[in-house]
Amino acid sequence: MIFTLNLAGQRWEVHIAQDELETVHLPLLKEITQKAELQAGRYLVALAGPPGSGKTTLGALWETLAREYQPGIPVQCLPMDGFHLPNTELDRRRIVRNGETIPLRKIKGAPESYDLKAIKQAFHAVRMGKELAWPKYDRQIHDPIANAIPVLNAGIIFIEGNYLLLDEPDWQEFHNYTDLSIFVECPEAVARERLLARQQRGGRAYQAAVQHYEFNDLPNWQRVMRHRLPGNAILTMNEDGRLGRI
Repeated sequence: MIFTLNLAGQRWEVHIAQDELETVHLPLLKEITQKAELQAGRYLVALAGPPGSGKTTLGALWETLAREYQPGIPVQCLPMDGFHLPNTELDRRRIVRNGETIPLRKIKGAPESYDLKAIKQAFHAVRMGKELAWPKYDRQIHDPIANAIPVLNAGIIFIEGNYLLLDEPDWQEFHNYTDLSIFVECPEAVARERLLARQQRGGRAYQAAVQHYEFNDLPNWQRVMRHRLPGNAILTMNEDGRLGRI
C-alpha cells in the first residue's frame, strides 16, 4: 500500500507491503492502543534504533495508521533532533576523536551533541502531564528551534531517537520515563545506503557523503547496535528494508 506521510514538513510517498502492514504495524499499534486506553493522560512510547533505521518514517506512518485504523485515541510522534545543542555551542565545545581534539560540531549527531539537561526536563514534564511545546530541528538553518511542536495532553506519544535505549551513563535512565519501548534493528548495509542518499539529497557530493558516513554515522550506528538496553518490542529490518517483529 502507498501512504503519503509528512516527514519534517515534506510529503513523501512510502510503500508498505500488505503482509508487513498486517503482521507488524497494525498488530503493534493495536497492542499499544489497548494499553494506552487503560490509563489517563499520555502513554509514552520510546522508538529507538540506529541512524538510518527509519524511525521518523515509522512514527509518521503510525500517526497515519492510527487515524485510519484506530479511531478515538490521538497519536503523536515527537523527534529527538530538536534537542541538539545549538551550533554556536557545538563550535565552542571540544572533544577528542581518534587522538585529535576537534569541535563537537564535527560529530554532530553523536550522543555528546545533545542537550541532556533539556531532554531530562522535557521528559519529566511530559511524564508529569504538564502542558508544553517540543523543540524541532530545522534542516534549512541546521539548528534547533525551541517550543515548536505543541505536545498532546492525552493519547499515545511516540518519542523517536537514536539513543533512547543507549546503555551508557546519563542515557540509561530515559527508558524509565516511558511506558513502552521499541527498538528497530537495521543492517549496516541498509543504513549506509539510506544515509548516503540522505546526505546527497541535502547537497553533498557522493565522496563527501561517504566521508561523513564513515566519520559520523557509522560510529553512531555501531554504538547504538552494540550498547543498547532491551526494548519491550523488537522490529528487525531485512536487506530489502522490510520489517518483521521478534
